[in-house]
Amino acid sequence: MGYIGSHGVAALHRYKYSGVDHSYVAKYILQPFWTRFVHFFPLWMPPNMITLMGFMFLLLSATLGYIYSPHLDSPPPRWVHFAHGLLLFLYQTLDAVDGKQARRTNSSSPLGELFDHGCDALACTFEALAFGSTSMCGRSTFWWWLISAITFYLATWEHYFTNTLTACCKWAYRGSYDNLLCSLFHCCRWC
Repeated sequence: MGYIGSHGVAALHRYKYSGVDHSYVAKYILQPFWTRFVHFFPLWMPPNMITLMGFMFLLLSATLGYIYSPHLDSPPPRWVHFAHGLLLFLYQTLDAVDGKQARRTNSSSPLGELFDHGCDALACTFEALAFGSTSMCGRSTFWWWLISAITFYLATWEHYFTNTLTACCKWAYRGSYDNLLCSLFHCCRWC
């Protein structure tokens, strides 16, 4: 018997994704953008490759933050803030587009969603690390890590009981804007 028992495997086969986002930003700006953006990817490209590419952008962002502010308490160069914002935007865009690619190529699967949400779970840590270098609160301040973990846990908990993943893009894209503003105005310590 593996990590997932026979009951879990049967549940994976029956699973059907359901997600909603009622925000105006998603409806009028992001969804049309993502619908056009997915056509940049060839039909032979697997959706999980798009997920992995987006995750790599986020890893690069966190690595830049760690290289230029290893203790998360000193200001990195301004271009690092810009890179954080751009790489976070690319991660979030590819995270949204991978599902569209799966439906476009008729390759949606519970395993693909599991991979996507597994990357999202890891992404919470790396987003917090990238934001930690922007806010310069230091590694001893665990609030950013806790807030990131709690929001992901609560969204997963809600999804477990309602069978629908509810999203709100106004908070998800705020991290990109915060970093881009810091690159323009060279923000000081936030904590």
